[in-house]
Amino acid sequence: MKTKFVIFFLVVLNTASLLFSQSFNYSGPSSATIAFGDSVTGATYYFSYSNVSNLTIPLLSVTLDGNIIGYDRCTVPPGGFLPSSFVVGNLTEGNHTIVFTLSSLDPATLDCYHPLPSWQQTQFTISVNYKIKVQNNFTGGQIYVDNPSVSKTSPYERPTSNGNNIFLGAIEQNDGTYNRVWNASGINNSNWEIRRNNIISPLSNSQSFTYTAQSGDKNGIITANLRKVTNITFQNNFINIGNGGIIKVNGTQVSSPTASYSVVEQNPITATAISQSFNNITYYFSNWSTGGTNSTKTFYPTTNSTITSNFVGIAAQSVYLNFDSSNPNLPITLHWNEYPNNNVTQYQVWRRVKYKKDTTGAPTLLATVLRGTTSYTDYDFRGTRLGFTDWMLWYDVRSYYAPEGTYPNPNWAQVFSGGPLIEAVRDKKEMLSVVKENTLDNYPNPFNPSTIIKYQIVKAGHVTLKVYDMLGREVANLVDKEQASGRYSVNFNASDLSSGIYLYRITANGFMAVKKMILLR
Repeated sequence: MKTKFVIFFLVVLNTASLLFSQSFNYSGPSSATIAFGDSVTGATYYFSYSNVSNLTIPLLSVTLDGNIIGYDRCTVPPGGFLPSSFVVGNLTEGNHTIVFTLSSLDPATLDCYHPLPSWQQTQFTISVNYKIKVQNNFTGGQIYVDNPSVSKTSPYERPTSNGNNIFLGAIEQNDGTYNRVWNASGINNSNWEIRRNNIISPLSNSQSFTYTAQSGDKNGIITANLRKVTNITFQNNFINIGNGGIIKVNGTQVSSPTASYSVVEQNPITATAISQSFNNITYYFSNWSTGGTNSTKTFYPTTNSTITSNFVGIAAQSVYLNFDSSNPNLPITLHWNEYPNNNVTQYQVWRRVKYKKDTTGAPTLLATVLRGTTSYTDYDFRGTRLGFTDWMLWYDVRSYYAPEGTYPNPNWAQVFSGGPLIEAVRDKKEMLSVVKENTLDNYPNPFNPSTIIKYQIVKAGHVTLKVYDMLGREVANLVDKEQASGRYSVNFNASDLSSGIYLYRITANGFMAVKKMILLR
């Protein structure tokens, strides 16, 4: 009986010694951070074991928030599971409870449902943060995060958790192209904003503030919206002259090209284009390079730029027109001064007629003459001494400014003579005494875009005057009617035709002639 008691005591003592000698040690984090852009993270733990070699199917089990991860007692391999390291994954933001338990089976029963008591169990809490990104609204630069004295490089990923306070400050700086400022002018103000799940929400209009992280901020992006300071220059554009002259900026007249104006992006700056003259050519505002035809325009720039006011040059309206029509029965002769700019290369001669109480007729282009010509004779009307007549005449000579292809606006001058005006007489006897031969000619030749075709016919009859191209195609029918003997002139306007050689042909009661004329663009 005594021997049995001693043996039982030794077995119990042995078992107790075994129960208290099996153990493990671990190392690993008590906190973790979810990488920006991810939704979960993991934590790795490392283990060492003591006196576990004699355990039957030993197992280090792991539970996360009460849920077993890895093997449980009944799924463990026959050799057991004692890892040297273990990754606890799928950790979301917040606090989680992790439990490590070392256990083994009873070698007598191998019953996984009734294992031996655990040799060791360790429980702890891991805190998981997430990241938000803090950045400028341009690439790179510096930004204050947490410390208003030490800047961070943008973008900066800041670990945080719900309820955590973060100091944020925007820094005015140069991004390599533009100065960036915190704008509070009232137009396109700077602000802070946050993007969560592609939804943007405003945060603050202050250059620095404290933000409290909240639910839903994981992978959020907080942006400091600094504004560019654009450099704006204005200039004029005069063809054949350059970019000089004057212009008004914000109501102040300055020279063109202007100095650079600093304008916060999308804030206003106003310019006014001014008509001005150089070398006897008046330049009138046409349009802005950015679009728009109003001479005064307010701009809202977004980039550095040079804004140009484009002008059109036009010769002065007056060429000091006067008339020679005082002698009776003589045609009206116009005289003008040569335009004092060599880029005026030709003149257009226009006429308007009013008969009795009729409305004034439409302007008629009589001729286009080259520079060097300073007079023109209109054979359609003559002076007379017969007293009151029913005719009134106006003429206009317009200077053609070749670099821009422009003519001035009409500037009509009325004819005054020593007597009233009458329409040129088409009396057969008188004309026969003057017209001795049939002729056909045009002036100027070459021309652009119009020329005067003059002809005289000895005998009355049906007259046709037509223009053809070099392929024989009719391009104009100028005259097709009965005419008395006499001298005639017809204006041929080739504005719609291309450059080249054209033929004009007359037929009149046995008279036929063909001549060439050249249209030069």
